Amino acid sequence: MDGAVEGQELKSAVIPNLVSVIGDACTAIEAYADAARGKCREALTKDDGRPDRAELERQQHMAHGLSWVVTYAETLRQTADWAARLEQDSKFGTTEALLTQILFSDYSAQLVGGIPMNQGEVIRPHELGVLTEADTLFAVPAVKKLILDGKTPTVMTAAAECLPDALSRNTVEETGLDETMSMVRDQFSKYAADKIKPYAHEWHLKNEYIPMDVVNEMAELG
Repeated sequence: MDGAVEGQELKSAVIPNLVSVIGDACTAIEAYADAARGKCREALTKDDGRPDRAELERQQHMAHGLSWVVTYAETLRQTADWAARLEQDSKFGTTEALLTQILFSDYSAQLVGGIPMNQGEVIRPHELGVLTEADTLFAVPAVKKLILDGKTPTVMTAAAECLPDALSRNTVEETGLDETMSMVRDQFSKYAADKIKPYAHEWHLKNEYIPMDVVNEMAELG
């Protein structure tokens, strides 16, 4: 009975119709990324469409920021496709849903407010010329829902509850890999656990390269 109650509590933290919600969010996010591309193309290319090396050098922050925006958009699109495939196969469970909405919430909020590219550099919408588009993105119901409700303390607690069940697996979530790729993944995971993990910290402390015998064995594994 307690397990059933806990299961219901976990499920209640998941945004309803999540796969549909993230699909709608992706459509809006891709439009936002396209707008950023257009603005940056105007600023960083010559009249004939070729990259302007001088402007790229002068506006490295903009160019760097655009790469982050389009990478976020592609990451979310790939995640949405993965979630849709799992749902079709009845494998999109509570764990997968919670991790998905946390990712979407975090990335969407950063796209709207500013992406931390490193410890001292943040790219914000106005620096890409898409401040109005960022406001429009936040106003999209699916995006706003994910930002406001996708990563609450309740959601984070529910996600943490899923971790103990994953201790015996290579990943917390269902990867969606086919049987062959799952076997390959397990093979590499076992090799890393036996031959790399016990010694990696020592190599790091001694500032050593990975031993060539390990490199050669990894090459033999493919």
